[in-house]
Amino acid sequence: MSLPNKFMVFLGRTFSGRHHDYSMLKQELRPDLDWFADIHVRVDLGYLGIQADYRGDQIDIPTKKPRKSQKNPTPELSAAQKAVNNEYGTTTERFLFMAFELSENTWKLGFTTGPGQKPRERAVTARDQGRLLQEIAQAKRRSLNFSQFVEG
Repeated sequence: MSLPNKFMVFLGRTFSGRHHDYSMLKQELRPDLDWFADIHVRVDLGYLGIQADYRGDQIDIPTKKPRKSQKNPTPELSAAQKAVNNEYGTTTERFLFMAFELSENTWKLGFTTGPGQKPRERAVTARDQGRLLQEIAQAKRRSLNFSQFVEG
């Protein structure tokens, strides 16, 4: 997964090339938990189905271009769909950037408020979802405090 500026927020363990991004995400972050309930998530088209499988009101995915067919030989997105897709590339919102490095024994986490900011780095035991959620919550609290400091 990546943010609108192409900054990667999820990096899973290494899989062979025949695995799809979304199936790897479902293996690492089970859909039955509230991973994305309180955060704004934007993913690319490799994650089709995420809005149906995961809970969260702020999960955005671009509109996929229709397939070429005999009835539609030159498929195009509508102007509105293109505008929304382009909007994913620019934003004035504040984000918490997250990067995960997942291995068999340890998950390394990196959090920052933006490019050029020193990341907050943490390591947690692999598959310790409770601790992972705690670290994300702590990073969100710290990023809000930082945002208020920067704006004030």
